Amino acid sequence: MLWFALAFADPTVGDAPVVAPVASLAVDAEPARLHVLTISVKSPPSGSEVEATVFGRTQELADPGVGVHSATFRAVAARFTRVQLTVRENGIHTPVYDGLVPLSDAGEDDLAFVVTGGPRPTALRTIYAPSAAVRRWTEPLSMVRYGWGAILALYAAVLLIAATRRA
Repeated sequence: MLWFALAFADPTVGDAPVVAPVASLAVDAEPARLHVLTISVKSPPSGSEVEATVFGRTQELADPGVGVHSATFRAVAARFTRVQLTVRENGIHTPVYDGLVPLSDAGEDDLAFVVTGGPRPTALRTIYAPSAAVRRWTEPLSMVRYGWGAILALYAAVLLIAATRRA
């Protein structure tokens, strides 16, 4: 019965006044993290210009004279972004790539494309400049493969030495 009396008791009645907690109005505004995305396009038709639309912003990719057009985009960090590539030749805009690209947690990603020729050019993603997510998943796997290869080579060397000593 005591628990029943305590459950329904009025907390404002008694010796000490009850103070209601006050919520803090100050909000810790954490600065937004920026994500840097570098796009490179290799082998566009000669004399053409390449435009990219990333993070809702369109920018012309610059060619320093080596045949690779590239530009860097900065925006608030996100998990995915839409990438659109357009080749402009003789005043004609030809869309060559339009897709949703996953971004890594690293804060910086590199995307590389190669423009294929033909009557309808298309940009294909390449692994020349993999994103941080791709590097993170491929490096441990390659190290495991080389580690097993080294162990097998050592085992074969021990067997070869043992076989030649018997003879």
